[in-house]
Amino acid sequence: MNANELIDRVKNLREFKVEFTFDTDFLFAGKLPFDLTIGPNNKGVATILALSQDEAEERVIEYFHESFMNQGYEPYDEEFDDCEDDDKLDDDEQ
Repeated sequence: MNANELIDRVKNLREFKVEFTFDTDFLFAGKLPFDLTIGPNNKGVATILALSQDEAEERVIEYFHESFMNQGYEPYDEEFDDCEDDDKLDDDEQ
């Protein structure tokens, strides 16, 4: 990214809010790349500068993904999205 592209990007940044739910065992470590408000019922709101809502959400997800990995959590496996209980797979899925 050259200097002019960088200047244009900074000029076009806007503030977005990203709402999410987090695990009570999650440990926040280091500096957060956004302002964070934590409310009741494990709800959080990140206020972040970005070019779009999609970019803001991606940056918040990236922060939490990296934090989970640094805390030793296993990566999320989308294969089990539709399973109510990971231990109870259909015979053809085993």
